[in-house]
Amino acid sequence: MAHLFLIQFLVVFVTARGLGFLVRALAQPPVVGEMLSGFVLGPLCLGHYFPAAAAWLFPAGGLGGLGMLSELGVVLFMFVVGTELRLGSTIGAQFRAGAVIAVFSLSIPFLAGTAMSPFLFERLPPPVGSRAQFGLFVGIVFSVTAFPVLARLIKDRGMMATEIGQIALTTAAIAEVTAFAFLTVVLTSLHAGAGVHNPVVLELAGLVGLAAVTFLATRPFLRGLLRRHDRDGKPDIWTLAVLLGGAVAYAVLTQQLGAGSAIGAFLFGLAMPREDRLVATLAEPIEHLTIVIFLPCFFASAGLNLADRAFAGVGVGVIGAVLLLAVLSKLIGGMTGARLAGQSWRTSLGIATLTNARGLIEIVILKIGLDAGAIGKDLFTVFMVMTVVTTLMASPMLDLVLRLRVRALRPPYGAS
Repeated sequence: MAHLFLIQFLVVFVTARGLGFLVRALAQPPVVGEMLSGFVLGPLCLGHYFPAAAAWLFPAGGLGGLGMLSELGVVLFMFVVGTELRLGSTIGAQFRAGAVIAVFSLSIPFLAGTAMSPFLFERLPPPVGSRAQFGLFVGIVFSVTAFPVLARLIKDRGMMATEIGQIALTTAAIAEVTAFAFLTVVLTSLHAGAGVHNPVVLELAGLVGLAAVTFLATRPFLRGLLRRHDRDGKPDIWTLAVLLGGAVAYAVLTQQLGAGSAIGAFLFGLAMPREDRLVATLAEPIEHLTIVIFLPCFFASAGLNLADRAFAGVGVGVIGAVLLLAVLSKLIGGMTGARLAGQSWRTSLGIATLTNARGLIEIVILKIGLDAGAIGKDLFTVFMVMTVVTTLMASPMLDLVLRLRVRALRPPYGAS
């Protein structure tokens, strides 16, 4: 089986990198192409047109290696995402604007998703969970914004120092923390409802306790560790081992508490010191390794869980309805919040356009929900389509907004 795993990895790697290169030529972030690799290698493409080859390459009992790399990729990626968040260091006015926008960019799509959940529950019911739990999870799916994809898109376009770029990033960071907090509650309640030994109250208490320990003890420990062992901005091998081991240990803890490994890695990343030098010397190399090696396996694993029957019959109408409501609710929520924060109509549209991108974070949440039984494969496929389309929309829509009014690119708050 070792040789089959190597062949699987080679096919996954070449497909992800090839599609990433292709979409980059179309002015899209490479991660969009990597996301599409899951569709290409799954039952929608390879499995549909070349079923014999797909069955040989990805047999039902021969995906253990890809599964392990996929899990490790999510853990490392979420650790980096937590490390890169910069909520505390943003300028006051910018943070307040981002917070106002985040409230509406989260709440309106969340309400739209929960309102649509009875319709989805009847047509594409989940394996486990009540209507209320299902509704909460669908609301989270609708409200997610892709912080990493957003950051890359803004950086590639030279918009990091613009008002649109900085407020959009602040909004996405606040929304991301909030979404994962809600996701933690939903996941623990799902596990409790499925008969896990610890009741949901104890699981949530354990997670709250872990969060308290993280910011009261782990964060000061990490700050002191890096101060002692960070030479010339480069942590030594022992420090790097402690950090990566800590991320995995947190992932194991939250997995045992019923919240999933991604939550723990994200929480440990939040405990890291907020220093740009640390991101440049530690987080970025780990991120690059994760993107090149591990995340293609995650996309392939997600793609193999897609269901081609979701495009037949009622599924086509469901996909259209989900996509329409997801886009409209996100745009309305983002524009409403931005207008209330004092932004112009066109600047508000630009911010709303950016926050509409779901990206990789959404796929992580969907995979967590699929593994936990919060959604089935059919609805997972519907939401995956919505995720890719909304991410693809961000770049051309932003181009349109910027052509409408170049003056929207004002200096950031506090700049001269």
